[in-house]
Amino acid sequence: METEFDDETLVAFLDGELAAEQAQQIEASLSQQPTLRERLTKLRQTWDLLDELPIILPSQQFAASTMEMIALTPEETPATWLGWLSKNSSLLILLSVPTLFLVGFAAAKYGQSRIDRHLLRDLPLLVDWKSLSNIDSVEWLEVLSEEPYLTETMPPKPTSLVGGGEVPAAMSERRQWLAQLSDVDRSRMSSNRNELQQRDLERQTQLREIVGHIYANPEKTAVYLAAIRSYELLLQDQSLTLRASLNDMSPAQRERELLHLVSWRLAVNYGRRLSIQDTAAIVAWAEEMQKQYINWIGAFSDATVSVYRDLLFSGPDSVINENDFNNLVERLSPSAQAILDGLNDGEARTNALIVWIGSLAGPSESDAETPDTEKLKQLYMALPSTKKDAIDLLPPDEAQRKIRALSNAPTQIKG
Repeated sequence: METEFDDETLVAFLDGELAAEQAQQIEASLSQQPTLRERLTKLRQTWDLLDELPIILPSQQFAASTMEMIALTPEETPATWLGWLSKNSSLLILLSVPTLFLVGFAAAKYGQSRIDRHLLRDLPLLVDWKSLSNIDSVEWLEVLSEEPYLTETMPPKPTSLVGGGEVPAAMSERRQWLAQLSDVDRSRMSSNRNELQQRDLERQTQLREIVGHIYANPEKTAVYLAAIRSYELLLQDQSLTLRASLNDMSPAQRERELLHLVSWRLAVNYGRRLSIQDTAAIVAWAEEMQKQYINWIGAFSDATVSVYRDLLFSGPDSVINENDFNNLVERLSPSAQAILDGLNDGEARTNALIVWIGSLAGPSESDAETPDTEKLKQLYMALPSTKKDAIDLLPPDEAQRKIRALSNAPTQIKG
């Protein structure tokens, strides 16, 4: 059954003037009542437009004509109330100046009050601006919150958020929270607000609806916030091209790409802590590969080193083929197989297996022995995400020259 709210109550909700209990009731109803969301959106649009109206002060012409009337001589003044004005012009002047000042001050104060209320209303959006700007619908928010390994692979970092990201629910508490922010956080808040205001009204409304959905259910708020913050960190590691293409994918394609990105991160993380069962399976498999392909992959005392070097140096031309890798997958634990199943193609699964084999083989003996293409790959992966974004937009030959140039500037490379 839908709960009815009159316009006065909804306006008070937008103004942040409702009691916490009643505000929570409206927020909860918003997630269940489309008609209520539509009404609130229209009221908010009207509310926003009011803030754009200029403050009307008395015109200079009005002030001049009034002073002219006051300055009339008794002979020129009709025997009416203007006569009184003429006789008491000094008194009227003294009274009019503070009155006009108070009118202007009150109007400015009212305008500032409206701005303050807007700021307090949008506080959750401004604090998580970087994360929320990646979310284009409540449906995508739900997908992210239901991905079980997203926050595990990319733990969010509250220290990177404005004020630690813990925004109070009550407006009165938000004022105090805002007053305690550092100068750095205030600057970041101001920057985020400018970015929000540059979006069109439809996008602003959409973002506020998403934030409303996040905070409508306090029991799930922490889950939503962790998901969007982890997603932002995950996107930072991706190329600009991929991030742009995500928005053009169908919901099913984008969900599949999310699973792939999370699974790849899981695979890399798992390579650092392989289970005893999977370690034994990889070592035994590598020994079999070494015996089978002894004439091609060498005879190092450690079979995993022999196999890894061949895979690293030979690449697609390695004698170890798809059937060999499938044989390895069948020996791995169910948890390892589940990680591989999340990757969206055979090449990605092979690369994940190579990462795991490499974690047991250790680093290569000399960077000088690494093929140029592999070295370029390693240098590229070590670059900050901003550098990767710039390189992704270059033609292949120019991109390689750029990576080589950056390799001669160690201060620009993380690693």
